[in-house]
Amino acid sequence: MKTMTHTHGERKNSSENNSRFDRAASTWDENQVRVRMTRAVADKLVERLCLSTSMNALEFGCGTGLVTVLMAPHLGKLTAIDSSDGMLDQLRGKIRETGLSSVTCLKVDIDSEDIPGDGYDLIFSNMTFHHIEDGEVLLKKIHGALAEGGILAITDLDREDGTFHSDMTGVRHLGFCRGDVVSAFERAGFVRCTVEDAHVVEKNVQGTLKRYPMFLATGRKQSRPE
Repeated sequence: MKTMTHTHGERKNSSENNSRFDRAASTWDENQVRVRMTRAVADKLVERLCLSTSMNALEFGCGTGLVTVLMAPHLGKLTAIDSSDGMLDQLRGKIRETGLSSVTCLKVDIDSEDIPGDGYDLIFSNMTFHHIEDGEVLLKKIHGALAEGGILAITDLDREDGTFHSDMTGVRHLGFCRGDVVSAFERAGFVRCTVEDAHVVEKNVQGTLKRYPMFLATGRKQSRPE
């Protein structure tokens, strides 16, 4: 969402960002703050969205699949995409271990490539939008990829002071103002847009316990009148 907040100083190209995630993939799930956050986000999505095993869904920025494997049992088909081979390898391992045959993994750079497929009933993402250069462009692509009545659900950080990430590679936005998120959804054509509390991440930053609120933003692609 390009106009929502200030972008972070020097831009690193996507290959550097992907390399960072590739290197971090094997130990990504060892971070218990991250694990607790993704469980809370998945619980919130299940609680707030009317999920069904008939739904065809897409998750972008799936990472190692911490949210993916929790959401998949509530959906019919789930396409999980990410730009990092290392992250996707970790998710593929989980799929083999758990037998989640409903999940398909694809390597896609959502910031620069088209969304694979269309007619999705649900598109969701966790902690990815602050890595997107121009979120307004992506929102329009998502709107086009959803079926009529389809839902977009995004969880991410409220605007923060720049201390959340210890490595700023690939970070394009220091969180978002909730009102700006709703406005961006509406400009992209979404209706019934809402934003609410999703979780609060607690992290020790240089000896100080800091709290970083997260939001859940949702919107629908309007159905044509019958």
